[in-house]
Amino acid sequence: MKTSIMKLTPDQVNKIKELTELGYMDSEIVKQFGNITDGAIYYWRKKLGIKSKFSYEKNSKIDHSKLVELFNAGLSDYKIAKELNVKPCSIFSYRKYHNIGRDRNLKYNKSNPISQFQLEVLIGTLFGDGSMRRINTNAYFSCMHGIKQKEYCEHKYQILKSLEAKLFIHKRKTIDKRTGVYYEDCTVKLPCNPDLNYLFDNFYPNGKKVMPKNVLKDYSEVSLAFHYMDDGCKSKNGYVLATQSFSKEDNLFFIDFLKSKFNLEATLWKRNVIYITNESKSLFRSLIEPFFL
Repeated sequence: MKTSIMKLTPDQVNKIKELTELGYMDSEIVKQFGNITDGAIYYWRKKLGIKSKFSYEKNSKIDHSKLVELFNAGLSDYKIAKELNVKPCSIFSYRKYHNIGRDRNLKYNKSNPISQFQLEVLIGTLFGDGSMRRINTNAYFSCMHGIKQKEYCEHKYQILKSLEAKLFIHKRKTIDKRTGVYYEDCTVKLPCNPDLNYLFDNFYPNGKKVMPKNVLKDYSEVSLAFHYMDDGCKSKNGYVLATQSFSKEDNLFFIDFLKSKFNLEATLWKRNVIYITNESKSLFRSLIEPFFL
């Protein structure tokens, strides 16, 4: 604890009591002293058993109804702050104090039924660039692509729109020193949804992505197309699926699956990627073309 905390005079302590009773917040009380931190004010309030009487209702310059209107229109805290001429941190604090956004977050945790087609798209994407995390009890989905794949990202967004998907375009604030470019990316996100837990539990049983064998029953031609569009490329005589994030054993299992499910011939290359051989390239193309962007 700083020495300045221990050297408050009785008059200063009484001043803290007085301003607290008037409804001042700690950061405002600090301005009355000049040489004391708001941490010191908090310390003395707790030490003396003085409860803060601050209330946004009485002290905030924020127009509540206007903030709610802007928030419901989808504006970020930063944009709302510009509209109301306050700091973004003030908007954030005000929202938390008034529980603005809590209902919206709860909505995100309600079940949005996933169609079979959407499930197959998600599975293909999770074999590729997609990822999942869990907040409390429910999982959410995210997939980021380079800006050159913006059209493909928008295509995914349209497919997943009924699940309250969000599309974000992000430009990095720092330049890449190697290329001199401010790189951009495009991301599709799905909010927390208990119906996503099936995928999360199978892809991330221990927090790390694995080959989800139980999910393969829903891996279809649609999944194969999105798997390839996410993480595949054409080689001279066939097609490649970049599956190096999975173990060698899992990839060998997946090669057997491709043979039994689609009659595709594939081998495992040295880099632990799967190669669809020349003998199966026509079949592979015919399987994915109806869903290929």
